[in-house]
Amino acid sequence: FFFDKMVPAGESIPKRAEGDDDANKMCWSHAPAESFQVRSLGYKTSQMKEPSGPAIYEMVAVDAYQSPKKVPHFAQYIDLPTDDGLGLPYNLVINLMVPRYAPNLVWSAAGDGESWCVVLYCRLTEDALDLLRKNEPSPALKLWKAFVEAERQEPMKKRLKCIVRAVNADEVGFNTATRSLINKYNGKPFLVRTTSSFYGGPHYYEIDIDIHNFGKTARIALYSCSEVATQVTFEYCVVIQGEEDDELPEQLLCSVRLDKLDPSKVPTIPFTPKPTPPAAPIPNSPKMPVVVDDKEVDPEKNDE
Repeated sequence: FFFDKMVPAGESIPKRAEGDDDANKMCWSHAPAESFQVRSLGYKTSQMKEPSGPAIYEMVAVDAYQSPKKVPHFAQYIDLPTDDGLGLPYNLVINLMVPRYAPNLVWSAAGDGESWCVVLYCRLTEDALDLLRKNEPSPALKLWKAFVEAERQEPMKKRLKCIVRAVNADEVGFNTATRSLINKYNGKPFLVRTTSSFYGGPHYYEIDIDIHNFGKTARIALYSCSEVATQVTFEYCVVIQGEEDDELPEQLLCSVRLDKLDPSKVPTIPFTPKPTPPAAPIPNSPKMPVVVDDKEVDPEKNDE
């Protein structure tokens, strides 16, 4: 049916219940923020990392849907809370648009086609709201506010950083080539500079990450993972990269654990998307080199 009403969040992927030890269940659960290493105060000099403090946003629901094409600005179809974020978006929505076609069969500079959307719904934590009420925002809260308010072309919008890790990679039956690719990217932080889009609405801010337009090597790795997705447990987090001391220590925006997602078993999107074109991608800039932690990992690079 055509879009005519708001859809509840979290209808397609259940949250793992406490005490549920079904290892083969497709579900989501919380990934502790402190399990991710982030830049510490003085990082520019020391290059030291430390466990993240509590995430700014709490994961409250996850959806995964099949779609014949990418679905940008997913939040406009979802029934979200309308609480006051005290100057920040109360709701954060992360929309991962993942291709379901083989990279060696379909490739273009503006890739689109059969897709599945993994959508994360988050809300500001009480700790973050308390700091805002006291007018005592942490460096990470100030940085997040600057990121939200920055214009699309400003360098700040290139500081979106992600970490993806397959926590049970050693247990999954990847072939040799796929395992090599997984080892290259697994757990490595990377900046999403040119394949991200941003949408603001009443009480929410949405970040879309268009994996259709990642470099071919990264998409091969992801496509290979999709073939054994029912065996894989992923943990994923998002952080805004802090650079100067007044932006540090870093603090996760959100994090989640995704168990055994099977793109062949998730439902089709329960609406027909509006004919809304996606936001224009942020152009590359030779003055903004890729700067990531530990080792350069650039999934947007087409390094074939």
